[in-house]
Amino acid sequence: MKDVEEGISVTETCLELARDDFDRGNAHSYLSQAYQLRYRYELLPGDLDLAILHAAQSLEYVPEGDRAAGLTQYALVLQMRFDADREVGDLDKAIELAREALNHPRVRPHNYQNHVENLAALFFMRMEASEEEEEVKECGVDAMKCIEEILQKPRSVALSRTLLIKAQLLISTKSPYHDIHAALGVLKQLVDDETYLAGERIECVTKFWGETRFFDSQGLARDRPAHEKFLEILLSAVHLLPRFANFNLAFNARLKILERVTEGLALTAASSAMTLGKLGLALEIIEESRATFWSQILNLRLRRELDDLPESIREPLLKNAAQLEEGSFMPPTTVGGKFSLNESAQERDLRVSRQREAAAEFLRLVHQAREVPGFERFMLPHSAAYLATAAREGPVVVLATDDECSALVVTGDGLVRHLRLALSLSLMEQMAVLWDSVSRRMRERSREGGCVEEDTVHVSEDDEIYGILRTRLEAESTDAQRAVRKKAGGGSRSTQAQMVLAGLWVFVVRPVLSALKLSKPSSRSQRTRLWWCATKVFAHLPIHAAGMCGLEGETEGCSDYVVSSYTPTLQALIDARKSYRPVKRADARILLGAAPHPYTGTHIPATVEEIRCVSKIVPKELVVTLDAADDALADPPEAGGISVATALARLSEEQTTTILHIASHGQQNASDPLSSGFLLRDGKLTILDLMRHQRLEEEEGEEGEGEGEEKERRGTPLLAFLSACETARVGKDYAHEAVHLAATMLFVGFKSVVGTMWSMDDMDGPEVAKRVYERLFASELGDGASSEYLDPNVVPYAVDEAVCELRAKNASSSRWATYIHVGM
Repeated sequence: MKDVEEGISVTETCLELARDDFDRGNAHSYLSQAYQLRYRYELLPGDLDLAILHAAQSLEYVPEGDRAAGLTQYALVLQMRFDADREVGDLDKAIELAREALNHPRVRPHNYQNHVENLAALFFMRMEASEEEEEVKECGVDAMKCIEEILQKPRSVALSRTLLIKAQLLISTKSPYHDIHAALGVLKQLVDDETYLAGERIECVTKFWGETRFFDSQGLARDRPAHEKFLEILLSAVHLLPRFANFNLAFNARLKILERVTEGLALTAASSAMTLGKLGLALEIIEESRATFWSQILNLRLRRELDDLPESIREPLLKNAAQLEEGSFMPPTTVGGKFSLNESAQERDLRVSRQREAAAEFLRLVHQAREVPGFERFMLPHSAAYLATAAREGPVVVLATDDECSALVVTGDGLVRHLRLALSLSLMEQMAVLWDSVSRRMRERSREGGCVEEDTVHVSEDDEIYGILRTRLEAESTDAQRAVRKKAGGGSRSTQAQMVLAGLWVFVVRPVLSALKLSKPSSRSQRTRLWWCATKVFAHLPIHAAGMCGLEGETEGCSDYVVSSYTPTLQALIDARKSYRPVKRADARILLGAAPHPYTGTHIPATVEEIRCVSKIVPKELVVTLDAADDALADPPEAGGISVATALARLSEEQTTTILHIASHGQQNASDPLSSGFLLRDGKLTILDLMRHQRLEEEEGEEGEGEGEEKERRGTPLLAFLSACETARVGKDYAHEAVHLAATMLFVGFKSVVGTMWSMDDMDGPEVAKRVYERLFASELGDGASSEYLDPNVVPYAVDEAVCELRAKNASSSRWATYIHVGM
C-alpha cells in the first residue's frame, strides 16, 4: 500500500504540473487506476468515487483514437461501484459507456472482442439486478446476442471469458435461456479445452461456482445427473492445479497462487463427492489439492520412482528435475540467502525463458515415462485404496468444511466413512475466532517474557456458542451428569479456552470416536493412535486437546481414548513410514541446538536448562560436537547459541542427523509462511533455508553393497523436536497448504516431529523434553526385554504423557495444549 500511496501523491503532482491535454488525460487515467487499486485493498467507498471522477475527467483530454479505452475504463469503475452498493444507475451508465466504446469509429479491431465481452457482462449483471420481467428478458437477450456475435466469428483470441458469461447466463433462473445442463455443458467445454491456459480455466470454474452458488438455489443437489456433471467439472479443475502453479514459478509465488484458488475449489469438489456418496473420490480430491505445494517439491525430488525406468528417460528426468528445483529459488541468491536486486531485465527474461523451457521438457519426459509398462500412473494422484494404507497403524480422520462440516474417517480395513458433524460452518468459525484471541493473548505474554498463564477471559452467556453448547449438553446428559453439573455451579463462568475445547469435544471429536466405536481403555497404555488431517478452519484449532476441561463439572476428553498425532496429508504419513529405516541406539546422532541469546527478541535462559536436561539423558557419545561459539552449554554461560550456518551444515552432513532438537524462539509469518523460522544466534533459520538445504531420501540399492551397509548403519532422520513457539501454527491465509516448520521437517526427511501450535511457556520446555527422551532412550521395554533400536512409536505416547503431567500440575490449557506430535 505504501507504493500505491506514493504513486497517487506523485501523479497528483504531475497533474498540477501538466503542460498539455495529453499529460492531463494520462494523469487522470493513472489516478483512476490507482484509486481503484487502493479500494481493492482498503474497501473505502470514497476511493471509488475518486476513481470515477478521474475516469470521467480523463475523457475530456484523451485523444480521439484512445477514447474507446477511456470509455471502457470509466464503465469498469462504475461496475465496481455497483458491485459495492448495488445502485443500478451506475450499471445503466456503464452500459451506455460500453455501447459508445463498442460503436466508436476508431475502435481497434484486436480490442473489439473485449468491448463486446464487457457489454455482455454488463447486460447479464443488469438482468440479475432487475425485478421487472420485460427488462430481465430484454437484458438477457442482449447479453446472448453479444455472446453469439463473438462465438460465431473465426476464433483468433481466447474465448474463455465469453464462455463463462454464457454459462452464467444459462444457469441463472432469471434468464430466458435458463438450462442447468446446457450451462454445465458450456463450462465443461471450457475446462477441457487445452488451448486455454490452466489458470484461465481454473479461474473461470472458481468464478462460476463463487458467483452462482447454485447447489440450493438451482436445486442441483436434487438433480443427480447435473450434480455429477458439476463434480466432473470441478474434478477437471482440481487436476489442473499443479499446472496452474507450475514449475517455472518461484516457490513463494507458487504458494500464493495455490492458496488463492485451491481451498474453495477443492473443498467444494470434495463436498459434492460426499453428497453423491463417492467417499473415495472425496478423499482423493482433498489429498490431491491439499499440500499441492509440498507434493510438487517431492515430485521434483523423484526419489525411488525412477529406479526401473529406462536410462534414456531416467537420466534426463533427474537432470531436468534438479534444474527446475534450483530454478524454483529464483531470483539467484547472494551470500546469506538474500535475493539479489541487481538482476537486469535481460538476465531475468533469459532466466524465466530457460525455466519455462525446462518445465515444458519436464512434462514431456513425464508423459514419455507413463508410456513405459508399470509407470502408467507415474507422478499422478494416488487412488483412495492406496491412500487408505495410511490408516494401517490407526485411524486417520480428515476434517473438512464447505457449507457444512464433515469428517472422512479412514480405517485400517481400507474403508472410508463420511460423518456429518452437527455444527454449522459459522459456529466453527466462531470457535476459531475465539481460539485465535486466546492464542494471541498467549503470544503477547510470551513476547513480553511473561509466563503463559490460564486464560481468564470468559464467554458471555449471551454468546451463540455458549447457548448451542449448553443446549446440546443438556439434551444428551444423564441425570447423574446433570447432578454433577449442578454441584459444579453450572459452569456459567466458562473461559473462552474452556468453551472452545468443550465445543470441539462435543461437536467434533466425540462423534468421531463414537463412529469408530472406541471406548475408554482400562489402561492409558492401551489407547490406540489416531491421526488428524485438519483442513481449512479446523487447521487452526487444537483438535487433540478437545475435552470438557472442568466445564460443567466434567473432565472427559480426547486423550482419554486415543493418542493423537497430526499429518499434513495422508501421503506424508505413508512416505514417512515407507522411507523409515530402523536406527540403532548406538548409531544415533543427536544435534542439540539452543539459542538463549537470539539475534532479536528476549533472552530465553530456559533453553540452556532444556539442552542440559536432554544431554544428561542421552548417551554423551551420540551428541554432535559443536564449537564453543555454537554450544549453549559451553563457557562462558552467556554464549549466544547455535548459528544458522552451523545448523544447516550439521543437517547437510553426509552422516545423517538422527535427532534434531532446537530450543529457541520460533516465529510464524502469516503473510509469508516460507519466511517463518527459528530465531538463532546470528539470524533466522527459515523454512526456505531448510528447503534449500534439503537432502534426498536415501534410496535402496543406490550405492554399492559396502556403502549400502553404511547407510543401514546410519539409518534415517528420525525425530525433530522443535521446542519453540508456533512451530506447527498454520497461517490464516495458508491453511490448505499446511506450510509450517513441523511440516517442513517431514519434507526434509524426519519421520516424527514434536511442535507447538502457538506460544509455549519457556519453563515447560525442559519438562516435556525430559519425558520424551527418557521414554525414547529407556534401557528396557515394558516387558523387561531390551532393544538395540530406537522406537519411533514411543514419541507420541511420551508427548501425551508429558502433557498429562502438566495438566496434573494444574497448568492451564494454554500451556499444555500447544504441544502436538506430527508424523509417524
